[in-house]
Amino acid sequence: GSYESNGGTSQCTSCPKGFVASAASAASCTGCAAGSVASAVGQSQCTNCVAGTYESTGEKSECSECPQGYTAAAGSATTCDPCPAGSYAEGAGLATCTDCAIGKYSSGSGSACASCPSGHYAAGTAATQCIGCAAGQYQASTTATECTSCAAGTF
Repeated sequence: GSYESNGGTSQCTSCPKGFVASAASAASCTGCAAGSVASAVGQSQCTNCVAGTYESTGEKSECSECPQGYTAAAGSATTCDPCPAGSYAEGAGLATCTDCAIGKYSSGSGSACASCPSGHYAAGTAATQCIGCAAGQYQASTTATECTSCAAGTF
Protein backbone atom coordinates (compact mmCIF):
# COMPACT_ATOMS: atom_id res chain seq x y z
CA GLY A 1 0.00 0.00 0.00
CA SER A 2 3.03 2.30 -0.10
CA TYR A 3 5.79 3.26 -2.53
CA GLU A 4 9.15 5.02 -2.73
CA SER A 5 9.93 6.63 -6.09
CA ASN A 6 13.23 8.47 -5.52
CA GLY A 7 15.47 5.94 -3.79
CA GLY A 8 17.65 6.77 -0.82
CA THR A 9 14.87 8.12 1.40
CA SER A 10 14.12 7.02 4.94
CA GLN A 11 10.47 6.03 4.47
CA CYS A 12 7.84 4.98 1.97
CA THR A 13 4.78 7.06 1.06
CA SER A 14 1.27 5.65 1.36
CA CYS A 15 -0.74 5.50 -1.85
CA PRO A 16 -3.69 7.92 -1.87
CA LYS A 17 -7.33 6.82 -2.01
CA GLY A 18 -8.17 5.33 -5.40
CA PHE A 19 -4.64 3.99 -5.88
CA VAL A 20 -2.77 0.89 -4.67
CA ALA A 21 0.73 -0.53 -4.48
CA SER A 22 0.24 -4.28 -4.64
CA ALA A 23 3.88 -5.38 -4.61
CA ALA A 24 6.58 -4.88 -2.00
CA SER A 25 9.27 -2.41 -3.09
CA ALA A 26 6.84 -0.57 -5.36
CA ALA A 27 8.17 2.54 -7.11
CA SER A 28 4.72 3.98 -7.83
CA CYS A 29 1.02 3.54 -7.17
CA THR A 30 -1.46 2.13 -9.68
CA GLY A 31 -4.96 3.53 -10.07
CA CYS A 32 -7.87 1.20 -9.47
CA ALA A 33 -9.67 0.17 -12.65
CA ALA A 34 -13.27 1.18 -13.35
CA GLY A 35 -15.59 -1.01 -11.29
CA SER A 36 -13.25 -1.07 -8.30
CA VAL A 37 -12.04 1.34 -5.62
CA ALA A 38 -9.46 1.91 -2.90
CA SER A 39 -11.42 3.56 -0.09
CA ALA A 40 -8.48 4.26 2.23
CA VAL A 41 -4.89 5.44 1.89
CA GLY A 42 -2.19 2.79 1.86
CA GLN A 43 -4.20 -0.06 0.34
CA SER A 44 -2.49 -2.94 -1.45
CA GLN A 45 -5.59 -4.12 -3.37
CA CYS A 46 -8.56 -2.52 -5.06
CA THR A 47 -12.02 -3.66 -3.94
CA ASN A 48 -14.74 -4.45 -6.48
CA CYS A 49 -17.95 -2.44 -6.29
CA VAL A 50 -20.75 -4.50 -4.76
CA ALA A 51 -24.02 -5.29 -6.55
CA GLY A 52 -26.24 -2.22 -6.83
CA THR A 53 -23.23 0.10 -7.16
CA TYR A 54 -20.84 1.12 -9.94
CA GLU A 55 -17.71 3.15 -10.62
CA SER A 56 -17.22 4.27 -14.22
CA THR A 57 -13.87 6.06 -14.43
CA GLY A 58 -11.32 4.36 -12.18
CA GLU A 59 -8.95 5.85 -9.60
CA LYS A 60 -11.80 6.54 -7.14
CA SER A 61 -12.33 5.89 -3.44
CA GLU A 62 -16.09 5.14 -3.50
CA CYS A 63 -18.59 3.32 -5.69
CA SER A 64 -21.84 5.14 -6.48
CA GLU A 65 -25.32 3.69 -6.01
CA CYS A 66 -27.31 2.99 -9.14
CA PRO A 67 -30.17 5.50 -9.39
CA GLN A 68 -33.84 4.59 -9.07
CA GLY A 69 -34.97 2.62 -12.15
CA TYR A 70 -31.48 1.16 -12.74
CA THR A 71 -29.55 -1.80 -11.30
CA ALA A 72 -26.10 -3.38 -11.29
CA ALA A 73 -26.46 -7.12 -10.74
CA ALA A 74 -22.82 -8.15 -10.52
CA GLY A 75 -19.93 -6.68 -8.56
CA SER A 76 -17.31 -4.54 -10.33
CA ALA A 77 -19.93 -2.81 -12.48
CA THR A 78 -18.85 0.19 -14.54
CA THR A 79 -22.42 1.25 -15.44
CA CYS A 80 -25.96 0.61 -14.27
CA ASP A 81 -28.55 -1.05 -16.49
CA PRO A 82 -32.09 0.27 -16.88
CA CYS A 83 -34.84 -2.06 -15.75
CA PRO A 84 -36.43 -3.76 -18.77
CA ALA A 85 -40.06 -3.22 -19.69
CA GLY A 86 -42.37 -5.04 -17.26
CA SER A 87 -40.15 -4.40 -14.25
CA TYR A 88 -38.94 -1.61 -11.96
CA ALA A 89 -36.35 -0.65 -9.35
CA GLU A 90 -38.11 1.45 -6.74
CA GLY A 91 -35.05 2.67 -4.88
CA ALA A 92 -31.39 3.49 -5.45
CA GLY A 93 -28.59 0.95 -5.02
CA LEU A 94 -30.56 -2.15 -6.00
CA ALA A 95 -29.05 -5.27 -7.54
CA THR A 96 -32.14 -6.54 -9.36
CA CYS A 97 -35.33 -5.25 -10.92
CA THR A 98 -38.73 -6.43 -9.64
CA ASP A 99 -41.47 -7.63 -11.99
CA CYS A 100 -44.60 -5.50 -12.10
CA ALA A 101 -47.44 -6.99 -10.06
CA ILE A 102 -50.54 -8.47 -11.65
CA GLY A 103 -52.69 -5.70 -13.11
CA LYS A 104 -49.81 -3.21 -13.49
CA TYR A 105 -47.34 -2.51 -16.29
CA SER A 106 -44.08 -0.72 -17.15
CA SER A 107 -42.96 0.20 -20.64
CA GLY A 108 -39.29 0.33 -19.59
CA SER A 109 -36.63 2.13 -17.52
CA GLY A 110 -39.10 2.39 -14.69
CA SER A 111 -38.84 3.36 -11.10
CA ALA A 112 -42.44 2.19 -10.60
CA CYS A 113 -45.16 0.25 -12.38
CA ALA A 114 -48.39 1.97 -13.35
CA SER A 115 -52.00 0.83 -13.14
CA CYS A 116 -53.84 0.39 -16.40
CA PRO A 117 -56.52 2.97 -17.17
CA SER A 118 -60.21 2.06 -17.05
CA GLY A 119 -61.22 -0.08 -20.01
CA HIS A 120 -57.82 -1.81 -20.08
CA TYR A 121 -56.09 -4.63 -18.21
CA ALA A 122 -52.64 -6.17 -17.71
CA ALA A 123 -52.58 -9.94 -17.93
CA GLY A 124 -50.15 -11.48 -15.45
CA THR A 125 -46.94 -10.18 -13.89
CA ALA A 126 -44.21 -8.29 -15.76
CA ALA A 127 -46.69 -6.73 -18.21
CA THR A 128 -45.17 -4.29 -20.70
CA GLN A 129 -48.45 -2.75 -21.86
CA CYS A 130 -52.16 -2.61 -21.14
CA ILE A 131 -54.66 -4.40 -23.35
CA GLY A 132 -57.91 -2.70 -24.27
CA CYS A 133 -61.18 -4.50 -23.57
CA ALA A 134 -62.94 -5.92 -26.62
CA ALA A 135 -66.34 -4.68 -27.80
CA GLY A 136 -69.04 -5.93 -25.43
CA GLN A 137 -66.68 -5.95 -22.43
CA TYR A 138 -65.68 -3.40 -19.79
CA GLN A 139 -63.25 -2.86 -16.96
CA ALA A 140 -63.75 -0.26 -14.25
CA SER A 141 -60.84 -1.35 -12.02
CA THR A 142 -57.34 0.01 -12.68
CA THR A 143 -55.59 -3.16 -11.46
CA ALA A 144 -57.55 -5.77 -13.38
CA THR A 145 -56.21 -8.84 -15.15
CA GLU A 146 -59.17 -9.35 -17.49
CA CYS A 147 -62.28 -7.61 -18.78
CA THR A 148 -65.84 -8.37 -17.77
CA SER A 149 -68.54 -9.10 -20.34
CA CYS A 150 -71.44 -6.67 -20.46
CA ALA A 151 -74.68 -8.06 -19.06
CA ALA A 152 -77.48 -9.01 -21.43
CA GLY A 153 -79.31 -5.94 -22.59
CA THR A 154 -76.24 -3.66 -22.18
CA PHE A 155 -73.28 -2.78 -24.34
